[in-house]
Amino acid sequence: MSEHISECRKEIDALILRLQPDEIFIPFSDGHPDHNAANDIFNSLSEKSVLGLKVREYLTWAIQKYTSSNASCSRDEFSKLPGVKQYDISGVLPKKIEAIGQYKSQTTEYWPSQKEKRSGFG
Repeated sequence: MSEHISECRKEIDALILRLQPDEIFIPFSDGHPDHNAANDIFNSLSEKSVLGLKVREYLTWAIQKYTSSNASCSRDEFSKLPGVKQYDISGVLPKKIEAIGQYKSQTTEYWPSQKEKRSGFG
């Protein structure tokens, strides 16, 4: 994705100006090249398109890493940490599953325990 930042920036800038959302969700910049590129794109958007826009960064694997390495913290307890907010996405979950299903890297089983975690995908 990083090689397409300029092109993505123009398209996302135009999309935000057209749709005028109140908030936007981007992945937390966690070292993954695509997540970092998404942050770079957002941070370089025109001031006009982001004026008044609330930015929400979402964690991808941090919850699993944190709760599995910290036996004293459950997913419920993690959601109560300062700055952590949960959103009900049940209304858009089928669309999200369909979108994620377009990416082989997100639907390929890499280890046996993944099968039940990804049962809704592709």
